[in-house]
Formats: sequence, structure tokens, C-alpha cells
Amino acid sequence: MKSKGELLKKLATESYLKIIYGEKPIEYFDEFVKIFIGALPILLVYPFLRE
Repeated sequence: MKSKGELLKKLATESYLKIIYGEKPIEYFDEFVKIFIGALPILLVYPFLRE
């Protein structure tokens, strides 16, 4: 199973490529940022929950 960080990195790469290749408009970056920022608290708290 991939870690949360790996999944976010994959999401970022796919989002950037979709914008660069014209599959998504530049405004799609704003949507990506909302998803990414929403996941940050989970990444920060998750390691402490595992202990």
C-alpha cells in the first residue's frame, strides 16, 4: 500500500501534467490546491495516531 505522501505526490504530478498538456484549464490548479490543503492535516496527525 502506498503512503499518504506518495499518493499526494502522484496527485500533484498528474494534476500538473493535465494542465501542461491542456487536458485541464489552468483553473484546475485551484481545485488541486483545495484537495492538497485538505489532506495536510491528515498527514500531520496520522503518524501520531499510529503510535
